[in-house]
Parts: sequence; C-alpha cells; structure tokens
Amino acid sequence: MNKILNKIKEKDQYFILLYSFLCVLGISFNVYIANSDELWNFFNIYKMSNGYLIYEELNVIITPIFFYIGSFLLNFLGQNIFVFRIYNCIILIFLFFFLYKIMREIGLSRFISFLVINFFMVTGNFLVIRGGANYNTLALTISFIGICILLQDKFHKKMFLIQGIIGALVFLTKQNIGIFYSIGYCIYILCSKDKKIKEILKYILVFMCINICFCLILYFQGNLFDFINYCFLGLNEFANNNVTVDFIYFSCLVTVLLLTIFFIILNKKIDNKFDNEKKRNLKILICFSIPFLLIAYPIANRLHCIISGYLLFILFIYVIFQIVLGGINKIKIKNKQIIESILLVIVGTVLISLSFANLINWFRFVFSEEKYYNYEDPFFGGIISEEMYNNIQNVSKYIEETENEVIIMSPKAAFYMINFNINHKDFDLPLKGNFGKEGEKGLIKQIKKLENVNVLIEKDEEKLNWQESLILRNYIMENMNCVGEIEEFLIYEKKS
Repeated sequence: MNKILNKIKEKDQYFILLYSFLCVLGISFNVYIANSDELWNFFNIYKMSNGYLIYEELNVIITPIFFYIGSFLLNFLGQNIFVFRIYNCIILIFLFFFLYKIMREIGLSRFISFLVINFFMVTGNFLVIRGGANYNTLALTISFIGICILLQDKFHKKMFLIQGIIGALVFLTKQNIGIFYSIGYCIYILCSKDKKIKEILKYILVFMCINICFCLILYFQGNLFDFINYCFLGLNEFANNNVTVDFIYFSCLVTVLLLTIFFIILNKKIDNKFDNEKKRNLKILICFSIPFLLIAYPIANRLHCIISGYLLFILFIYVIFQIVLGGINKIKIKNKQIIESILLVIVGTVLISLSFANLINWFRFVFSEEKYYNYEDPFFGGIISEEMYNNIQNVSKYIEETENEVIIMSPKAAFYMINFNINHKDFDLPLKGNFGKEGEKGLIKQIKKLENVNVLIEKDEEKLNWQESLILRNYIMENMNCVGEIEEFLIYEKKS
C-alpha cells in the first residue's frame, strides 16, 4: 500500500486527471433529461451541428466558444446527448485538475488539495457534475489555467500576452466571467508591479485585438449585429427580470468571505511577517476570488453560488493552513501519514464506487431491451422516464398530423422539436432576457406576423419555468383562439 501511495504522490497530477475522470463519468451520465440548462444548451448546439447559425438563427445570449466546441464534437462523434455528456466530462476533468494545480502551486499539501477537490465534486449532491456541459464551467476552467500560469511566475516579459489571450478566450466563452477575470488581473497588476499602467494597457491591447478579430469574422458573416443584440443589448432586461437568490448557499459564500477577511486581518496584527511568496499568493487569490463572486449575479442559485465560490474557498483554506497554522506539515499528529493515507483511500474508494454504481445504472437503462433510442437519435445516452417518453411521442404525433405550423412557446420545445430538426429561434426558448434589445415587445411583434400557426403554451401557470415570460403567455391567451389541448399544453390557433 505504501508503494502504491508513494507512486501516486510522485505522479499526483496524472492521478488527479484519472481520478477526476472516474468520479465524473458515471455521475455525469446517470441523469434524467429534464427541462433545464443542459437540455437548452444541447438543443442549441444540436441545431448548430445541423447548420443553423448562432445568433442569426438561434437566441443564444452567451459568447460562442462553448457552442462552437460542442457543435464540432457533435458533428465529429455523433449528434446525441451521450456525446454532449462526454463534453461535460472533458470540461469537468480539466476544471478539477486545474483547481488541484492551483492548490499545489500555492503550497497546499497533496492531502488537503485532494480532500478539497472531493468536496467540490460532492457539493450540492454532485450538482456541478449533474448540471451538464456548461459555458460557466468551461470559462472557469480557462480562467484557472491563467491563474496557474500567474502563480508559477514564469514568462515575466510575456505575461501580458499570455494573460491577454486567456482573458479574451474566457470572454469569448462567457462575457461576464471574462470581464471578472480581466478585473482580477488588472487589480493584481496595480497591487504588485512596476510600470503598472503600461502593463495593464498591453493586456487590454491583446484582449481587444483578439475580440476585434472575432467581431470582424462575424461582420463578414453578416452576423455581428445579432451577436451584439443577443449577447449585450438584451443583458439589461436579463439582469432586471431574472434576479433570484438561494439564501442558504449565498449565506455560506458571505460567511466564508467574512471569515477569510477576519483571519487575514487577525494574523497581520499578531504576526506581520508574511514572506514574499505568501504575500504574492494571497494577492493573486484575493484579486481573482472576489470579482468571481459576481458570477452568482443575477441568478444566485445553488449552481452559480458553488462555482463562484471555488477560488474563495481555496483562499480560505490557504489562509487557515498556510498562514494561521503555518503549514500543514507543522501540525503534529501521531501517525499522521498513516491517517492521511487511510482517509485518501476511503474517500477515493467511496467516490469511485458511487460513480461506478451510477454508471452501471445508466448502462442498464441505455442498453436494455426496452431502450427508447438508438445512437442516431438525439436523446441517445440520456435517461428518460416512461411518462416523458410517451409525452414526447404524443406531442410529436400531433406536430406531424397538424396542417398548420406548430410552435411550442416553452423551454420544453427542445423535447419535441429536436426530433424534427425544426428551429423557431426565440420561440424555442422564451426566457426573459433572451430576446435581444427589443425584449418581450419585440417577440410580440414577431407573434403578430405569424399566420396559419398553432401555438402551444403551458396549461398551468404555476408550472411555468420562473424565467418564462408571462407577458407573452398572456398576449397569446388574449389574442388567439384556444382550439384544444394536448398533454400539458393548451393549443392556440392563428389564421391568416
């Protein structure tokens, strides 16, 4: 056992990559397909893989790198949710790997770093893993690569170039995280460098050049206005109409932040002899972790609170173990190495076992005799209830048999329209803030132009997704004729 553990310690980074893969795999796959971010992201990427152009034909409000990579993978490996979940696994493996790298770079022990990574995995009942491939996690992964490079303190003369490239990539993956990353880097430069303004200007120049080149590509595609419209001009409506807070998780974030500040101030008063390396690590972690807390705005739900607090939690652990306690190695515990080894084995075994149990359950469903989908079907690889499967079949049959064009004015449209490769742009994801500059009024103008259509809306207002537009729902109910219902939908008709 000691030989195995020593070998793992020697190759700990490779071990973390493999370990993350084993932990993520089963838990990521064994998830029911639901009306959630995963389904909406998959639907948009599926459309892109079938030739629809992001922004011009899809109401995506996020900058595009996540969607471009996803579309490439679906075209290359297969257009189904199984491939999309492989995409999720790839993102998460590198997310946890670079979080581990950050902790090792600032001097936290392998033992503490490993436990923290496991804590991140299980938080919220594996919420980040179960949440599906996501632009937030991809943007954070790229951010953590940049922070690792900064912590390594290499490439001094070219750091502005490297950081400018990374900042631009983060921005083009999710715009607000790119802004927070840039704020963090610029604050760090102001706190620690000579020729501060010059260094910041060089960073901004690289950052802007890359984004301008991207905008030029969009301009020649005739897609620049739609990009600006959806990704920037509609953000005010999104922020104003989608504020929500999970008070338990948000309170945890605030508590960790206040405790961290308290311990830093207390330790400075007691012992002001921080060495240069600790000062530098503290600066980097503080400069990035505090702006990253804004990731939770405006939707401070569990997922956003968890991912926005990654760096803050690492900062908190660093302050406790490296500054307040003076390093884990100075803590004297009898048989400490044996205890650590046993804990590592127990924790690792439990998580890998859970992942494999989930993988077996997923395998039994997907490859059973009663399986619902083949590899060519969009929902192959996803778990779906019998009730939902029948629901999809019934609504799909209705769409096939109806002479009028059928529009499902609901985020649930992906369940049905994906089988027909039909795109209704804004109508497929009618969430507040997803309609560009003109907002809900603009979508009402589009509805007025419709002819010979049947529009399906949710029967029960209480079952609407909290981000859905009530203005659109009420307009349809007041200005169209209700001609029936199917499953959970009311059918409204508009003639020419």
